[in-house]
Amino acid sequence: RALARMGLVPLIIGGHEHDPFLEQLGSTTLSKAGSDATHAAVITIELSRVPKVKVIHEAVAGFAIDPAVQRVVDEARALVERTAGTVLLELKKPLSSKGARSKQTSMGTFVTSVLRDALHADAAVFNGGGLRGTSARERRFTFGDLMEELPFENEIVLVPLPGAVLREAIAFSRRKAPASDGGFLQVDDGLELAADQRTVVSVGGRPLDERRIYRVAVPRAHLLGLDRIEPLETYAKATPGLVPAPLTGRPPRLIVLD
Repeated sequence: RALARMGLVPLIIGGHEHDPFLEQLGSTTLSKAGSDATHAAVITIELSRVPKVKVIHEAVAGFAIDPAVQRVVDEARALVERTAGTVLLELKKPLSSKGARSKQTSMGTFVTSVLRDALHADAAVFNGGGLRGTSARERRFTFGDLMEELPFENEIVLVPLPGAVLREAIAFSRRKAPASDGGFLQVDDGLELAADQRTVVSVGGRPLDERRIYRVAVPRAHLLGLDRIEPLETYAKATPGLVPAPLTGRPPRLIVLD
């Protein structure tokens, strides 16, 4: 928007947005078609001394499938489709990540608790924006569900964090609720929160000790500034050697799968 308001170009096309945007800012059109390829930005540009731009966001569901493209898609998905139905876990209660950017979810609790146990940590946190499921898992959790929920390669690492930093990081990440924020930290079932759902009360059944060093499973990228969780970023900068080297962690879906 800042670039558009400068009036340097007639059109800006962007991506990686969950919500679609189609705005006219001065002489510049700003277009982002939204996530999951449900809509296409149909753009017409008339070249002249002052180019004329017309943009329409149109749903793609009504368009005919191109047979050649469909063959490529089918071939690429064949292996995934054969393995996607493999049941990893029979569920006693449904798991859902709906709203993970603004509230604690059952899927968030499940994933972080598994990460904690797998890495023998005291606690685990995971960004809500990293959970991408579109529907609740009612009775079974399959390999396909796992791939959909955890599609990203962000490494999970084990780091020593003072209780005060852990508490501040969780509170900071949830400060915007109920607004949508990919950095909203989901927490494991051993982290008890106060009624405000921001303040950590206890860890593993014991009152939080601000001075104690806890072993915390966390996405490595948060220590480097992903989602701007300032307490984590600040502590990492102030503590040389805290951030594990690249490739020393593992993607969350592989840890959960194991």
